Amino acid sequence: MKPKKKTMIELRALAMFSVVAESESLTVAGEVLGVTQSAVSQAIKQLEEHVGAELVIRRTRPTKLTPAGKILQDYASRILTESQRMVTDIQMASGKGLAQISIGIIDSLGAIISEELVRQIKPLAAKVLLRTGLAAPLSNALLSRDLNILFTSDPMDAYPELARFPILRDPFLMVAPESCKPKGDAVHKWLARNVPFVRYTRETRIGALTELIARRMEIQLTTHYDFDST
Repeated sequence: MKPKKKTMIELRALAMFSVVAESESLTVAGEVLGVTQSAVSQAIKQLEEHVGAELVIRRTRPTKLTPAGKILQDYASRILTESQRMVTDIQMASGKGLAQISIGIIDSLGAIISEELVRQIKPLAAKVLLRTGLAAPLSNALLSRDLNILFTSDPMDAYPELARFPILRDPFLMVAPESCKPKGDAVHKWLARNVPFVRYTRETRIGALTELIARRMEIQLTTHYDFDST
């Protein structure tokens, strides 16, 4: 594949490719980007012509990258991150602050810190956008650069290019009615067997962690209620 005679790859093309690399299919990537699957496919084709190499294996699901595509993914992530950082630094250096900052907060934390967070951030930006929800969709929004900052329980260790700052540690507690006063050392096991359990669904990170902790403590939870948010 002969590369086109261009000196630079557009940042928009790199951003679109970065979303494709993290999506299950071109259709899903299109939904994230707000364009059609055909538009995504055409953009990837043009990028492949530009670099002179096949980047995406289209016959697989989920979408897989070729060795060349994996190299471009690594470069694209670093370039896009540095590009955003450059704009932010320039805006802050101008003394006018950021034009806009987008923040994501998981539901369980949003009700607690949102009001104070907006109050602290407002002097730094002309416009503050706040989005709350489940961890997975918000993580995808951060990776696709729809969010600048994310407050989440997911460490996202698979993405070393992200800057992480731990802000709190939230211990797990089992809360039971005062009327339940079993005797013995294994109180938690007695409660798990005899008291209906209210929990987050397994699809949420906190729900998955609850399941893991229960297994480690060798207790079987009698679950009557599953919720996906606080």
